[in-house]
Amino acid sequence: EKKEKKEKKEKTDDDAPAEAGDASSASEAADDDDDEVQWATDTSAAAAKARAIEQLTDGAANMVTVVADKMADAAIEDESSEEEEDPRVSKLRAYAAKNDAVKTAEYLVSDALGVESKEMGVLFLLEAVFDEDEAIPPQIKAKKDYLSAACPDAALQRALLCAFERYVTETATSGFKAFSLILNQLYEFDLIEEDVIKAWNEDVDAASCIDVEPKVAQAVRKQAAKFIDWLDESEDEDSD
Repeated sequence: EKKEKKEKKEKTDDDAPAEAGDASSASEAADDDDDEVQWATDTSAAAAKARAIEQLTDGAANMVTVVADKMADAAIEDESSEEEEDPRVSKLRAYAAKNDAVKTAEYLVSDALGVESKEMGVLFLLEAVFDEDEAIPPQIKAKKDYLSAACPDAALQRALLCAFERYVTETATSGFKAFSLILNQLYEFDLIEEDVIKAWNEDVDAASCIDVEPKVAQAVRKQAAKFIDWLDESEDEDSD
């Protein structure tokens, strides 16, 4: 079933008009495609950035304000306290730089690192192997082996989604508006199953264990709505 969805999505991508090289052409293409959700597999930084720009509904805009306020508060707090990175993230980053994905996944759950929960552990992994100053979707392809090794089952895949919730609202905040693209890449590379994504989406308290507030979680799900809608539409087509 998932293979059929991907084939349909790839066919849609092949039929889609090529992205123009300037901002005005991109805007015209976006206007033409407002009524149809399309997911391209181009994971270049430029393409990811272009696809991340989307029109928000009024409800989503309100949620974005909540997250923006939280981000601003976090920035002020960081400037005033100059809080240092958790030393376990530094240790994990250094270990990952010298070891492969499998060994890094083993180290992630070891007593040597001492992480208190699977959600926090996966969050540390994101902070260790991702560059917060770069677009997230293209990095998923580059780091997929680390994510796959660390999150082999449904519980850990859910933890990965929770970790991304916090990561895009506190660390790599540029990824907040690209959350649908993040989900798309995780799904495309078989890092997270469809039922895990849907279950996470329905549980606004999923990441409360790593201090993601309900209003922030709701805002993230607003950003995820485009991809969730695509999953639902694909499921409806499969049932016809």
